Amino acid sequence: MPRTLDSQITLEKTPSYFVTREAPQRISSMSHDTKLIVVVRNPVTRAISDYTQTLSKKPDIPTFEELAFRNRSLGLVDTSWNAIRIGMVVFRTLLVFFATNVTTPPGHPMQFA
Repeated sequence: MPRTLDSQITLEKTPSYFVTREAPQRISSMSHDTKLIVVVRNPVTRAISDYTQTLSKKPDIPTFEELAFRNRSLGLVDTSWNAIRIGMVVFRTLLVFFATNVTTPPGHPMQFA
């Protein structure tokens, strides 16, 4: 995060904060007044996007279905695949440190106690 004066507002947009285990604790310890604006994406479309970006760089990777499912006929998702895992841990990781101030987002109302 860039350094700022007390009279300034700091904005940072780094998606890796979602998947770096240390980031939420470090952000929280910087200031208890820290406010987050989190824009999330449907985890399925996010995983597809992740796959297509990887595919454009490495065209010889397995199909999306081969990576996403442990057993497609049973619908068992492979949660160890990074593209799926990221979508599952976004909120879990951040809520540990910031759950007390979660507000209702416009498109999909959520309530956290």
